[in-house]
Amino acid sequence: MSRYDRFRSEMAAGGSVTENALEEKPTPVAMVLGLGAWAALFVVLGFVNPWILAFVVGVLVSVLLHEVGHFWTARRSGMRVTQFFMGFGPRVWSTHRNGVEYGLRAIPLGAFVRIIGMNSLDEVAPEDEASTYRQASFPRRLLVITAGSLMHLVIAIVTIVSVYAVAGRVEESGRVTIYGVSADTPAAAAGIQPGDIVTAVDGVPVTDAATFRSVLGGTAPGTTVELALRRGADVVSTTATLTQSEFAAEGEVRGFLGVSSDSIERVEQS
Repeated sequence: MSRYDRFRSEMAAGGSVTENALEEKPTPVAMVLGLGAWAALFVVLGFVNPWILAFVVGVLVSVLLHEVGHFWTARRSGMRVTQFFMGFGPRVWSTHRNGVEYGLRAIPLGAFVRIIGMNSLDEVAPEDEASTYRQASFPRRLLVITAGSLMHLVIAIVTIVSVYAVAGRVEESGRVTIYGVSADTPAAAAGIQPGDIVTAVDGVPVTDAATFRSVLGGTAPGTTVELALRRGADVVSTTATLTQSEFAAEGEVRGFLGVSSDSIERVEQS
């Protein structure tokens, strides 16, 4: 097979059309160079910036799961899958299991799943024609070809839920509880204490931390505000003169009290 014919076949088939026999192993040179390319990628990226390394690893995991989507739906749809590889180019390592060759290739630029009969140019043995992609029903072909994108949707949902479940920003609803008072701030001077519940600012009821921060941030520095607090069984009223927030953007005028009213994240202060 000429280089052009091989290239055309691989493009038509969606991956390499050559398959290693069970006893065939990659050459030592291919293994060393291939593993070296993968190792060099991670070492260089980790040296340049650990966050870039984390991003690339995340992309590779995403690509892997993308191909898992194609692989799983193709197998469930009765199509024959012959290869599942990370990377392109010469084989670095491979193994056979249940008629599928799994492995790693030398160039770490993606992954592919080989499903036989992806189109009419893909040459398939007559006995395997019934299990080709091109002979499957339209709904099954549509499921297989979109499974990679659907997997990205699943990844996004799982990631968002996991992040917010473990380290999400949680705020109370229905009340505003003071969780911290910074020293040398208007709040400390006004005698506000952790555990106090703010019920109103200048007579206007507040029921959530976002509204509380918005009211204070929208009040000009130097303004004296009256705060209604619930401290245990007692109702307390106090006044505080707001200062300019050090967290404000350049040129922004923003009132600052010096309390934390968020039940998990306590970095942004009002």
